[in-house]
Amino acid sequence: MILFGSSRERRDANDIDIGVTGLAPESFFDFCWELYRDLSKPLDVVDLSKDCLFNRLVEREGVVLYG
Repeated sequence: MILFGSSRERRDANDIDIGVTGLAPESFFDFCWELYRDLSKPLDVVDLSKDCLFNRLVEREGVVLYG
């Protein structure tokens, strides 16, 4: 789980951006719902399992929260 975006640097950010990998596809939306329910801000969750430029940037620049 990787934190990226404005919430990585500012506590007053409007939302929380999280990148995840290793989730079974059938568990992805349940995982998102649990985070959304438990966090105090809107949430964007990105699946990092595909190899693309954006995902590599998140992995390189983000803050690893778990994993």
